[in-house]
Amino acid sequence: MTLTLCVLCGQIRRLVSERTEKERQLSAREEELRRLEGRLHNATTEKNGLQARLAGVEKELKETHKANDLLKNKVGLLHVILGMMFLTG
Repeated sequence: MTLTLCVLCGQIRRLVSERTEKERQLSAREEELRRLEGRLHNATTEKNGLQARLAGVEKELKETHKANDLLKNKVGLLHVILGMMFLTG
């Protein structure tokens, strides 16, 4: 019976040791998960900021194209007026 108890005690020690190791691994993985979640949050925040900046730049580009087209029309109109002035003058 004493031998059986010694065997059981050895098994219990081994199981406790395994459990301790598994808990250590779990703790390390939970810490890694927290770090990765933080990095994900930062990346998402940066992405949203970049998307907002991109939308602003796209809006500016559209407005610039409109202004450029308006100036082209004005220059074209001035060429027509000047051409008519030289033809009639």
